[in-house]
Amino acid sequence: MVLTNMNAPFKDDPYHRLMQLVGALHTKARRFTECRLRPLNMTYPQLAALMALNRQDGVAQVELASSLETDATTVMVLCDSLEKRGWLTRAPDEFDRRVNRLFLTEAGRHAYAEARARLKKEDDYMSAMISTGELRRTIPVLEDLSSALEGFLERETGALASSERPEQGTLIEGASRRRTRSSRNTNELPTRPAGNNTTKRTAATGSLPRGL
Repeated sequence: MVLTNMNAPFKDDPYHRLMQLVGALHTKARRFTECRLRPLNMTYPQLAALMALNRQDGVAQVELASSLETDATTVMVLCDSLEKRGWLTRAPDEFDRRVNRLFLTEAGRHAYAEARARLKKEDDYMSAMISTGELRRTIPVLEDLSSALEGFLERETGALASSERPEQGTLIEGASRRRTRSSRNTNELPTRPAGNNTTKRTAATGSLPRGL
């Protein structure tokens, strides 16, 4: 079997071709970013967190997770790594002590500024490849696609959760049937003849009767 060019079908489908290019662009940009961050001993997720906190300091961990489009556990581990580096500090919320607010330290702001300076080469190179007018025409299209996909994902996730959750009536009926079977089995248990409980093993437990 001869494998044909897997990219060929996308060339005639503008939407899928766009998605392919967006994915490839993200992969290459991340690879370049990780390369530039390596001397700082900073990871790509750490940079994303520093960037989000630089835009809005004092957010809760759950808010940072939403901003980074990840889960709370991942953000907790990420914040632990930033705190160990001295780039972030946690403080209890003024009105809800169960909530931790996240704040960049001076060292964190300095690390972010240093990272941005190292990435300026990429920014300058890419900015020279496309005009401001082209960017302004492209960005709204990508924003619309992102919002549409996010809404679709939310609807699909909600529908899947609803289909996997049994209805209350089904739970009640199942519990009722189990109780009925249990009652029937109890009523059908045979009674042992009196005076015969000291010479045989009990069938239920297989243990010797007391007194032997």
